[in-house]
Parts: sequence; structure tokens; C-alpha cells
Amino acid sequence: MPSKHETFGMVYVEALKSGLPILMCKGTGINGFVEEKDYIFKVSYGDINAIKSALFELINEQVELKIKLNNDLNNGDYILFESEEIISSYQSVLVSLSNEV
Repeated sequence: MPSKHETFGMVYVEALKSGLPILMCKGTGINGFVEEKDYIFKVSYGDINAIKSALFELINEQVELKIKLNNDLNNGDYILFESEEIISSYQSVLVSLSNEV
């Protein structure tokens, strides 16, 4: 469910990596880290009608949404959230910084 003040929003990543569509507030959490996808519903905080509409679609289209998400997972769309990828990114930054010294 969308929350007003969300930092990075690891729960969204965990849901996506588990093959579950997500409902989040625009401009919070992982917004900006993920592309626009049919299975990612972004709503404005407090917009009851948008939340209701998104929940309705999540329930009624869950099979199709999960298939799309699983296809994207199999194609590596969310590899940036894999621990190996995160470690590699940190290592690259550290090497880059050490070369500047």
C-alpha cells in the first residue's frame, strides 16, 4: 500500500522480486529506479479514487500482471537490485575513488 513518507522502499523491491505487482505513491520509494510498467501502480497520496482503481485492477488483472512481471524478471529487468550487482557497483565506486588519490 502507498505510504506518505517512504524512503527507498525495500518492501517494493522485495514484492517485485517475488513476482508481485506493487502499488506505491508517486515520487516516493523506488520511484525513479524502475521503469513505467503495467504491474507498477503509482498513485498520489490520499487519492482514494486512484488507490481504489489501482486495487481493482490489481485484483482483476493479477494473472496477466504477474505473467508480465515474471517475464521481465526472467529478462533481467531488476538485476540492479541483486546483491551481486550492488556489490559490484560499490566496488567500482571504491576503485574509482582510490584511483583519484
